[in-house]
Amino acid sequence: MLLLAVILRVWYFKTVTERIFFWDFLMEICFAPLEGIGNYIFRNTFLRHYQGVDAFYTPFIELNSKGDMKKRNIKDILPENNVGIRVIPQVITRRVDELVPAALKLRDYGYDEVNINMGCPVATETSKGKGSGMLKDKDSLKSFLDEAFSRSPLPLSVKCRIGWESTEEASGLIEIFNDYPLKSLIIHPRLRAEFYNGSIHEDILHMMYTKSRNPVIINPSIKSECETDFYFSKYPDAVSLMIGRGIVANPELALRVRSRIDALSRAAEATGQNSKETDEAETLKISDIKRFFEFHDDLLSEYRVVMSGDVPVMHKLKELWFYWKDTLPVDERLLKRIKKSDSIDEYLSVLSVIR
Repeated sequence: MLLLAVILRVWYFKTVTERIFFWDFLMEICFAPLEGIGNYIFRNTFLRHYQGVDAFYTPFIELNSKGDMKKRNIKDILPENNVGIRVIPQVITRRVDELVPAALKLRDYGYDEVNINMGCPVATETSKGKGSGMLKDKDSLKSFLDEAFSRSPLPLSVKCRIGWESTEEASGLIEIFNDYPLKSLIIHPRLRAEFYNGSIHEDILHMMYTKSRNPVIINPSIKSECETDFYFSKYPDAVSLMIGRGIVANPELALRVRSRIDALSRAAEATGQNSKETDEAETLKISDIKRFFEFHDDLLSEYRVVMSGDVPVMHKLKELWFYWKDTLPVDERLLKRIKKSDSIDEYLSVLSVIR
């Protein structure tokens, strides 16, 4: 059905304006697999207060030599912890002997896809040849994919970077991925060497998207709905837009993106144009402070249930403030007070200034 939809899309919808409109009909927004943040607690709490995300990729699941998952990973994917939520489990491994038993267990839980992490840049993983470390050796990558696709009980997708240390690696990677029937290829347009710093390589993203024979999910670093105009017009056949840090920083972003495309579609139908004037600086901010703190308080309550004592809860909240500091009305002085808070009571007292 997806192939038929893509064929129809290319055949009937020729102009940029029409492609934008039709992509709005098919496009999904998915939440990136953010380690330490995007677990079932965040997913459930987010969806009680916000909308716009169609699917959530789990933080990567670590496997032992038998393909067994850690208890915290199992808890994260249990069906009872994800009722009514579309979740795609992501695993990090370079061994098919680990992947296959894990995929069997995931199938038993009711999942119909496994995503393989080929993007994690952290040295503890890449030094073992996992994550983006898999991109270094093309022969090993092909051997892994050959065996994985011959043995996996579930369809496989891949989330990758554009290379290890050079953008020249990207063309060779897309040729390799084109040899396999991936359910989707998620492209994060940075090198491993760049981690999450600097601008993305949009030219390389577009090259890989254009040459891919598999469905593509694009994973640029979107912080504002204004940025989506470019991607919706230039990537009309992408099956999904992946956003992670942007949604954490501003939980309103996913729905804003949807509304933005609706507005573009209506404007295109009415005037034949595909742009809309917006103050981009304003779109970076959270507009509904009351709603945000209802989400914040709910998230805090959930953390207090599963964590023991104030220290781990405060650690988690301070991790989130790394993202929230740019979208909420806080100055450096207030941010320092938040960072110095040792107890939840002290922390809530500090926050009273902006609530």
